[in-house]
Amino acid sequence: MTEFKLGDLIKLKNGRDYKNLNSGVIPLYGSGGIMGYVDEYLYDGEAILLPRKGSLANIMYSNGKLWTVDTMYYAIVNEGVEPYYLYSFLSLLDLSPLDSGSTLPSMTQGSYNNIKVFLPNYNIQKNVSQFLKRIDAKIEVNNKINQELEAMAKTLYDYWFVQFDFPNANGKPYKSSGGKMVFNEELKREIPEGWEVKELDKIAEIKRGKLVTAKTAVLEGKFKVVSAGIDYSYLHSEYNREKNTITVSGSGANAGYINFWREPIFANDCTTVRGKTDEATLVILQFLKLRQDYILNQARGSAQPHVYPNDLAILKIEIPDNDLYKIYGKKIMPYNDIIANNLQQNQKLSELRDWLLPMLMNGQVSISEGYGPVERELGMVAEPNLSYRKEVSLPDLFPDIDLYSEVACLIMIEQEMNRRGRGKTWIQKTANHVKEIKKDVRLKDIEFEEYPWGMFSKTIAQAINGNPYLTQASWGDAGVFKIKSNKIVYLKQWMQEPRNAEFVAATRDIVSLYNDPLINSDLDRIELLNTVYRCVQKLNTYDFDIIYQEMRKWPMKEQGYANKAEKFKPYETKFMIKLVEKLVK
Repeated sequence: MTEFKLGDLIKLKNGRDYKNLNSGVIPLYGSGGIMGYVDEYLYDGEAILLPRKGSLANIMYSNGKLWTVDTMYYAIVNEGVEPYYLYSFLSLLDLSPLDSGSTLPSMTQGSYNNIKVFLPNYNIQKNVSQFLKRIDAKIEVNNKINQELEAMAKTLYDYWFVQFDFPNANGKPYKSSGGKMVFNEELKREIPEGWEVKELDKIAEIKRGKLVTAKTAVLEGKFKVVSAGIDYSYLHSEYNREKNTITVSGSGANAGYINFWREPIFANDCTTVRGKTDEATLVILQFLKLRQDYILNQARGSAQPHVYPNDLAILKIEIPDNDLYKIYGKKIMPYNDIIANNLQQNQKLSELRDWLLPMLMNGQVSISEGYGPVERELGMVAEPNLSYRKEVSLPDLFPDIDLYSEVACLIMIEQEMNRRGRGKTWIQKTANHVKEIKKDVRLKDIEFEEYPWGMFSKTIAQAINGNPYLTQASWGDAGVFKIKSNKIVYLKQWMQEPRNAEFVAATRDIVSLYNDPLINSDLDRIELLNTVYRCVQKLNTYDFDIIYQEMRKWPMKEQGYANKAEKFKPYETKFMIKLVEKLVK
């Protein structure tokens, strides 16, 4: 590590007034973050944004065109210094001792320029930056996926419950196809014939949270305490609301702000709203979001603005005369589950980043070129309860950080062997067999659930949806995924990397197994393979009678079969038992 003064590494520039600018697409930054978007820029490139007045903790990184106001400096980094590394170093600093403001926190250029900075050589800076950017990029991808899914949920709600073009009995848009509308006196507008109007508390549970303070809460707990802000306030050891709960902030500057929690929470200074089912709750969420401005305007109180449960209870909501709430919920619930999974993954990634960042900055952890192993110098880390290995890779630290390449690899090998693409069911079954039969460590922490047609993983499903390597195509009457022609060379390079060799070999073994004459790449035969293998693992025997008896206890929802034994003939099962025995031994 070499010591520098920050002023030797950057050129610090003042922000400027923006009032004469027009609206545009270029971010406008203040010390609180993005204030809006304008049509001109002060700088185009990598820059570190350093607060001049206001929130001194809000140091930001930008790569592209920007404009900063007078409360925010922008720093152009000198050649030979990796901007993102320097940003990461500075983000760890506590600037409060350098505050020169009497009432409003302030930082002068001189205070910034005199900050001591410790840097390793440029190659190390670059490798650390690439490592951190990879984590940040995954978080950003998850955020964009969530935004798209939330937009799709809103669009469907608007189409069905605002425009009233839900599917009629013939599957056509109700209102656009001439569905009868009647005028409702309470709402002063037309609604579909047969629909009712009720107050919200007639179809939802609306109640206040329970008081807990930062002094009485167990701050080492894992459940978020939701109070009067736009995010959670602190943590607690217990929860009082289940996941998929709507909250409305109860008091303060954000009184009336609507949020939605896909995890159990402790509701404090807020009102919670839940429908009778999760599906109904998702409808009510969209109903309330459309009325966000109205609810914010209900805040009242001379000293402290408040929004009360009754402000929500008396809202009028349209009630369909059919199962439309349930149908909407079933369509949107998979989106909701993906969003919840992405949020959980982002939390783990943020925790990983926050845990590693101080050690990366002070040299306790180093990263070899190309995101290779993270080498930990044993004995240099203060935490006595943590167990460290000499080398830990990014997938070790967070196994399911990105499975796009792994899922695409399954399709690539199938195309190489059989010149065809495959659907989602095949991908799920294959990934499960790579994990269970080949014991691949990369998939060891991926959870699969039992479904009538086989094993299913939400993580694998997420890696299929929006996969940059895959494109959808037709194979006979079926829809399949194939590798995009312009991505083949990149995927092959990934498959040839030494760190991916074991996974690729395991996948080839499974796909080769599918080509056995007994299986012949048929999905039913692959299902039988999975069935027999799981029976063998459970019963610890290859005895046909015992296994077939177990298959009789294995219920199926597939039409025409009561259990697995009815679907698969005895001779097929005997042959598969022999194949599994050979495979395992």
